[in-house]
Amino acid sequence: MSARPLLLLLAAVSVAFAWPGRAEPLPGGAARAEPTVGADPFVRSGRLANGFRYALRPHPVPPGRVSLALYVDVGSRHERSDELGYAHFVEHLAFAGTRDFPGASVIHTLQRFGLGFGSEFNASTGRSCTVYEIRNVPTADPAAFATALKVLRNFADGLQFDPVAVKRERGVILAESEVRAGRISYWWGRELGYLAPFSDQIGERELQALFGDSAMGRSQLGTPRTLKRATATSLRAFHARWYRPERMVLAVAGELDTAAATAQVEREFATLAGTGPTPVDVPVAPPRTSRQVSTNLFAEAGSPMAIVTLVGAAPRRPGDDVERGRAELAEAVALRMLERRVSRALAVAGQIEAMASNEVPGWRLPLLRVRAAVANWPVVAVTLETEVRRAEQLGFTDAELATAVAQRRRQAHRDEREVGSRSAGEVAVALAHAFGQGLAFSPPDEERRWLEAELATLRPEDCRAAVARLWAAERTQLVVAGPLEPERSGLAAVELALRRARTIRHAPLPAEATVEARLPVLSGAPGMVAAAEHDAALDCWRLQFDNGVRLNFKSTRFEPGQVHVRVGFGYGLLGTEPGREGLAFGVAALLHGGIAGLTAEQETELLGRRETTTGFGFGADRLGFSSDGPVDGLGTVLRLFAARLVKPAFRAAGEAHARAFIDSQLARSDRTAAMVAEDRIREHMFGGHHALTRPRREATERMTFDELREWILPQLETSPIEITIVGDLGLEEATEAVAGSFGALPLRSTVDPMADRRAFVPGSTPQRLEVRYQGKGTVGSVALAWPLPDVVGQEDDCRLRLLADVLEDRIRVRLRQEMGKTYSPVVGLMSERALAPAMLYLRCRIETAPRQVAQVAEAAKQVVAALAAGGLTDEELERARLPLIRAAEENVVSNKWWLATLSEAQSKPQFVEGQADQKRILQTVTRAELESLARLLFAPDRLCELRVMPE
Repeated sequence: MSARPLLLLLAAVSVAFAWPGRAEPLPGGAARAEPTVGADPFVRSGRLANGFRYALRPHPVPPGRVSLALYVDVGSRHERSDELGYAHFVEHLAFAGTRDFPGASVIHTLQRFGLGFGSEFNASTGRSCTVYEIRNVPTADPAAFATALKVLRNFADGLQFDPVAVKRERGVILAESEVRAGRISYWWGRELGYLAPFSDQIGERELQALFGDSAMGRSQLGTPRTLKRATATSLRAFHARWYRPERMVLAVAGELDTAAATAQVEREFATLAGTGPTPVDVPVAPPRTSRQVSTNLFAEAGSPMAIVTLVGAAPRRPGDDVERGRAELAEAVALRMLERRVSRALAVAGQIEAMASNEVPGWRLPLLRVRAAVANWPVVAVTLETEVRRAEQLGFTDAELATAVAQRRRQAHRDEREVGSRSAGEVAVALAHAFGQGLAFSPPDEERRWLEAELATLRPEDCRAAVARLWAAERTQLVVAGPLEPERSGLAAVELALRRARTIRHAPLPAEATVEARLPVLSGAPGMVAAAEHDAALDCWRLQFDNGVRLNFKSTRFEPGQVHVRVGFGYGLLGTEPGREGLAFGVAALLHGGIAGLTAEQETELLGRRETTTGFGFGADRLGFSSDGPVDGLGTVLRLFAARLVKPAFRAAGEAHARAFIDSQLARSDRTAAMVAEDRIREHMFGGHHALTRPRREATERMTFDELREWILPQLETSPIEITIVGDLGLEEATEAVAGSFGALPLRSTVDPMADRRAFVPGSTPQRLEVRYQGKGTVGSVALAWPLPDVVGQEDDCRLRLLADVLEDRIRVRLRQEMGKTYSPVVGLMSERALAPAMLYLRCRIETAPRQVAQVAEAAKQVVAALAAGGLTDEELERARLPLIRAAEENVVSNKWWLATLSEAQSKPQFVEGQADQKRILQTVTRAELESLARLLFAPDRLCELRVMPE
């Protein structure tokens, strides 16, 4: 897809989807279903005679679409010792040939309805379940829904287990294992385990520490030994044993006639039958226990910092009744208070998370997790243990509880407000998990009312008891992952301090000094609008204030009560010098240095009152802030953003936090094959221009906090400011909010002082480059790129995206389905319009084992040459066209798309023209046009090839 010149947002906060509630599987229209108090009245559910369950719910987003999710009660914990990895292996084989869809025809069949492989139909395997998803099925074509049902029925009992497919997918899975092993857990964590969107994530290392070699502690990928010994016969037996109708739930959400859809579901799945005896379910082994402090060290050389987690395990009350709901609400509130205490007590910089996971059946797993500098892990570990034991002994104060309860109430209101804007795909997956786990799918307003009533009766003692329950000493594990050397890590001293923290009597934590948080006062008078223009084609406004600040605004109703903001200022990488690109991290110094007259806690409180999340980042030619939140928080967030520019504090205490952030970002670009490939190919395409060059570690680490501050300060005073606001508010409201914040700032420049820096000379082609990176050594990468300079119009953009999708499909078929050499090849259209001339380039990136890099590169180039020489088929064009048309339809009803599209509507207006016309353009592109473009673009003298290998 096209990569528009957006801000690289480097830090943000998100909120999980939390719809399912408390109770048993839901009632429905079928006579067999039993009613349950508190269930969503819009859900229709039932159980067929064979035990197969279903749940359907109308949902209007996106319009004209319906999504399906098939939940199967089988995961890696159901595998025998000689079957490790089988659940995931079976999931792969579902797309490799079934009874009614032989070979790859299931992929091609769904693509004909405009569905993208990976994005709209995919599957995932966890420790306890496997979920198959088909999202965004068009309702205008009745055959589409019927086909989606038939595909899922084939996954249930129609897998072919062709020996050739088994051999091929074994190679894909082994390649996937190597790719996953080569990634750094600091970013990716556990990608393979399926998590419901309303659950919190627990990492592979943390589960391994708790459950050891039992099923819950093992990876879902299995071992090379068991995968290599897997046969069509053994995999078929595993599938037959566990893929039974009584272990399945089908969830459907979207624009649908529930009565008609129910009849179709029943017809398709009524004849589904299990084979052989009913299997005995596999019990979950309990967590490891020890009266001694247990510390688990995991060396990870490529990680930029340490991840320190205190993880516990508490038996989870069976059923889904009010008592369990009350207990877990107390636990959730206690976790909020603990997180705040750790942030106060921690003497070093760190990113703190507090959560409780329900992933392991029968157990509640609390986590306090901190990412910090490697040298600081002992301090973090002792702080975590100390604060848990202090809370266990002494509990919490009334003031702490009041703050945490207020936060939880605001979150409940936000969850209720945002439910209507969730996609049908999210709703279908949530429904599937709710039924599969025996939970109710309650109406969000009822959930909120129940929660508010319970919060009103919550006492500090309830939360103290929750801490004691969650972190029982015998079931608490300390987990440390990072570039550690166990023999030099000071483990003995740390464990001694941890034992002391468990045995001594703790004093109360000193009372928090609280000063009422007040919005900064900006000295200037509110700004006046000097010019306003309405763009009829995009239905948006472009305004300029009398101080030079620009505002791009679009009113929408896509997310009721929500508004999205992006503020661009400064000059980004373009404002640095060659070799000193790391100065762009001055935006991190700005953020972590704080605002004069306002503590970090007070700023957090001001944002928290409005339930607003914020982010910051830099791009090729600008710096920026972003926010998402309710409309009534717009004035607050804009005042805070404006105060950062005119009242920056650059407190010394913020340096450690900025350094930690910078270290994490640098490691992204020099310790993973995929990121090294992306960065180096882009740098070459733009001739090594420093605005398209990632900051290098050695030079950036030498920069002082003062240098970062001195670089960014002048940009705060004079650089152009362009604000984009999209959401559920009117022009007058948006204008008033900007006038009272950025409009009150001193005069800003509207002239581009960087114009003479924007010229560049493209890198020469053809050329083959090879680079080395410091990683784990299990992954290499191939990147192929073809430039197309000085392209501005949407017509070329759309043609290139179509060509990219055709090429990606062919690359996937060749390298994954036929050769089994890679897991997920990626082809996309990239762009950068900060420089002149503007340039698009098509790039293909493939991750594979280092020993296979040369073979994969040659195979990919053969696919490209065949496409250029032989053209494409009408069917290929339509399979590429339909998903892009659907995406174009969804884009124009997406606030985030409009925010990105309009974010430079005044500084770079030439790139906005035609954005809302993509659907029409895509519909008119012909095969002859794409074939002509392929011959031009894929000419041998245009290719740049990059191979990335570990050192």
